[in-house]
Amino acid sequence: MPRSATSPTIFGPARCLVAERSPTVGLAIAAWLRGWGHQAETVRTAAAAQAALAAASFDLLIADAAFALPGASVPRLTLVSPGQVCAGPILARPIQAQALRNAVEDCLAPLLPPIDGGPDIAAIAELWGAPDSPAFQRISAVFLAEAPIRLAAIVTAHAAADRARLSHEAHALAGAALNVGLPEVVRLARVLEHADLSRPLADLVPDLLALQEVAIRDFDALQALANPA
Repeated sequence: MPRSATSPTIFGPARCLVAERSPTVGLAIAAWLRGWGHQAETVRTAAAAQAALAAASFDLLIADAAFALPGASVPRLTLVSPGQVCAGPILARPIQAQALRNAVEDCLAPLLPPIDGGPDIAAIAELWGAPDSPAFQRISAVFLAEAPIRLAAIVTAHAAADRARLSHEAHALAGAALNVGLPEVVRLARVLEHADLSRPLADLVPDLLALQEVAIRDFDALQALANPA
């Protein structure tokens, strides 16, 4: 059960540039981004996007596939029409709020600094009600039974140099942690899920160790929240 497309982002605020030919679509994307706590600027041409990128620093570029934007070093989420094939993260038209939110958070996860660890009480309340609700207790029990297995599978996949398995298990852990309000586990799992294939596996060790440390801490905190003594 994912968080809704209207609730605040689980990641810290990012500065986004939206380069989209349609003013209606561009304004809608910017409005959604601002609703999730990000900053957003809109432009309608490739030239305007180049100028904006040269004039200011952005964390993410959300751009029409038709805009080549050579030399742009900002991470990019490309908006594509049905059937279009592009490299890198893409989002298919027509743009839907929840799909945009998921794509933006996937792009930002490896880039943004850590946020406070532990369970996000506001996110839990939105999904399940009070932490002592039967629904939250049930989902927490399932998560706490499965998540350590996922974490061990991530470690095993890394040791075996199995990048596909590593990405798959990290994706599964991120999705499960999102459902029980553990944003820092989500962020760190997505760092591993979306790790640049050009990076040697040895370079992922600090990210893997950080995930293990945070997961142990946050799993214990979740257990205490769902089942207080």
